[in-house]
Amino acid sequence: MIKVILALEVFFILLSPKGVKGLFGYEGIYPNPQFFFMLFVLPILFYGRAFDFIRPKKYRVLILLISFISVLYFSSLFIAIKTTSVATIHPAKESLRQTLNYFVIFLPFLLLRRKYLIFSLRTFVVYGLLEMIFVVYGVLVFFHKVPASEDLAEIVTTAILAQSWTVLTLLPKWGGTFEETQILSTFFLICFIIVDFIGIKWKGINFSGLLKCIFGLAILYCFSKSTIPALLFYLFFRRKPPKDCYTYPLLIPVVALIVLSFPLFVVRGEISQLVSLRNLERLGLSYSSLGERLFHIYKALEFMMEDPWKIILGLGPRVYGTLISLKYPDKFCAETNCVSGFTVLADIGFLGFTVFLLFLISVLKSLKSQKVKSAYLSVLIACFFQIGWGVTLVLMFIGELINYDQGERKQIEVT
Repeated sequence: MIKVILALEVFFILLSPKGVKGLFGYEGIYPNPQFFFMLFVLPILFYGRAFDFIRPKKYRVLILLISFISVLYFSSLFIAIKTTSVATIHPAKESLRQTLNYFVIFLPFLLLRRKYLIFSLRTFVVYGLLEMIFVVYGVLVFFHKVPASEDLAEIVTTAILAQSWTVLTLLPKWGGTFEETQILSTFFLICFIIVDFIGIKWKGINFSGLLKCIFGLAILYCFSKSTIPALLFYLFFRRKPPKDCYTYPLLIPVVALIVLSFPLFVVRGEISQLVSLRNLERLGLSYSSLGERLFHIYKALEFMMEDPWKIILGLGPRVYGTLISLKYPDKFCAETNCVSGFTVLADIGFLGFTVFLLFLISVLKSLKSQKVKSAYLSVLIACFFQIGWGVTLVLMFIGELINYDQGERKQIEVT
């Protein structure tokens, strides 16, 4: 029963709101089933002893920090309601969503017992393979190789044409159930790491190598400027260097150069445009990948500088989207957000952003295994400048990484 519940919960977590709404043409409020289902089944998980309640003592700092972050979201919410004309529903939803992300998703997966943790990780990989099949199907639909409904064919074609023009040429990219291939690539990176951690065997045959090749190719297919360097980072730093490997320190700058040079190579045209135009607003409004990211960070800071309180406590959760859409109604909407981690800065200010960074640093300090540390940092590299912070699957996986690291240490102590 517990494993069935966890399999369903992981499935709901992987349902990207915008992706699912796009596939079904639904334009209403997304119900976020991952939160409501988890709240409903938590008593069952408690009764089934799915959690290790000795561990909360070890995670006091993390629990304190996420509590503080949650308080800051609601504090910023009340300030936003009083000082701006934004619709209350947007900041209220974001405050509640972030609180549930930390306390209903991150914390339970942090405290799962070992056998249920491993099961949830394997479930992740299975869903990754199913997602890959769906993506391949969508690409074949785009090329008219397999039949599909007119609505799905239109959705796939529109999505591929909107995000498939790369520095190389047209690369038919589609995010499947995710709204963008950037988020999909992060999901595939997580699947790659999980296979590398636990290995996948079936009927005595080890499929780990094959699966890592499949997920590695899937990451390359997504052609993400951050996920490909993140994968290279993980592959290089996942193991401690041998004591007799004197060339290892010399290789670190080379790997760092490769990790940095790929995204620079991809956006070199945009960098030259930015230098020549010297107009960040014009580049940002032209849907330039790099330019739009820099533009949103700059505009968020500009809005915050209007009021000292906004510098400290932010504009309010998801208020930035309303402000930028009022200024540029033809280009942006109320759902527009700043860049991943900088979303936190815009939402809850420099105070909240500082606490958020302390949370990320505390997670890193709690990890002891070199492999787990490398996995954690690679996921941050993949998503910090890529997607709006607060994607549930990322926070879930961070909780699982801490949990997995703790279990590995216990096993070492036993042996």
